This record gives sequence, structure tokens and C-alpha cells, in this order.
Amino acid sequence: MFDHLWGRLGKCARTTELPDLICLEVEFDQLPKHERIEVAREFGEAVSMLDDPAVWTVGGLVFGQPLGDDSFKDFRRWLILQGMEVAVQANNAPDGLASTFNLKAGDDRIFLESMAWLEAPTSELASRSEHSTAT
Repeated sequence: MFDHLWGRLGKCARTTELPDLICLEVEFDQLPKHERIEVAREFGEAVSMLDDPAVWTVGGLVFGQPLGDDSFKDFRRWLILQGMEVAVQANNAPDGLASTFNLKAGDDRIFLESMAWLEAPTSELASRSEHSTAT
């Protein structure tokens, strides 16, 4: 499950605790259309999989203050980019996350706002490489 997603996330070097997002975007743009769509689909499924009240509560504990709707989605993106082991732990035993990470209230590392290059509708993803190579 999520083989395309985890395979792609592992291709780029990590900067601090995250894969290099610029590298990921470049790698994503170079994928064939069907793989871009598959990676994006798996990313969306992973974000949805973590849409759980227990993960939300632990996100607030990890961050040090309650998360709103948008910050909770950002937190789920951040968890996925931590790698498969962290995402699986968040899904199966989210209470263990609080001791895994030492973030303080106001620490904006968990706020990965729009990752539009990965979360675009399928029609945009299908034409993305044609536009990026034409410019």
C-alpha cells in the first residue's frame, strides 16, 4: 500500500526532518503522467487515512496547542513526509507520536501549507509535465 508514494519520498535527501521539497517537486514533474497521478492519489489517501480524532488530538499535543482544521491538514502532510514508519504509527498508535517529536507551541515546522504540485486535480497532474517542459 502506498508503494509509489513511499518510493518517491525516499528519492530525495532530507533537509532537517523532511525530504527536500524542491527535489520532490522536480522528481514529481519528471514522472510519467500515470505515475504522477498514482503518487498524488496515494498522497491524498494517506492524508485521508490520518483524518482521525486521535491523530488530531495528538497533533495538538505534539505541537503544544490545539490544531484548527487547516493546521490539522498541514500536520497530516508533515506526518506523511516524515516517512512510512511515522505515518503508519500515526494511523495505528497515534498516542506514541507525542513522545516521538519534541515540537513547541508555535513551531511552524509542521505547517506544510499547499503542496499544489502534489494535490492538484487529476486533470492538472496529467498535463503538468507538458507545461513544465514547454517553458
